Amino acid sequence: MYGRQNTEIVPGYLSYARGVGGHSPGWHRIAKIKGKFTEYSCVISVKRIWNRSAPEYQKIQFLSAYSARKFISLEAISASHIWTKIRETYDETEDCSYMEIYQNASSENWWLIIIENAIGAYEGSDWKAIPPELTQETLSGVTVLASLDLPANNPD
Repeated sequence: MYGRQNTEIVPGYLSYARGVGGHSPGWHRIAKIKGKFTEYSCVISVKRIWNRSAPEYQKIQFLSAYSARKFISLEAISASHIWTKIRETYDETEDCSYMEIYQNASSENWWLIIIENAIGAYEGSDWKAIPPELTQETLSGVTVLASLDLPANNPD
């Protein structure tokens, strides 16, 4: 029998956070890691539970090898597609990178953010899920490192 999060097998493999997000349209931070151009690939699952708009699920692979990085949409299903983009940003003031998801409409809902395969080569610098937090489109000292337009449904 495995533990609920399999943390007994591979500690740190999974990170998750719950919270209410989507009060306003815009970019919402959902995960963070210390530093820039880290080599920590992961799988991001984001679930929106119905309240003001129908549920949506996005599963995205994030691949990173120093300054080469990209997102790949693995699975997506929605009855109301309002998560339309994902990006990684770097905040030089905080020396942190963030995963951010764009919501194109006001739709307050419960969110579940799960980061799988979150651990990297160096202890203590792993991707960590955070409750959704609205941020600005552009901020001084913040650079976009990678981005992807998210599909409504994938695979068809």
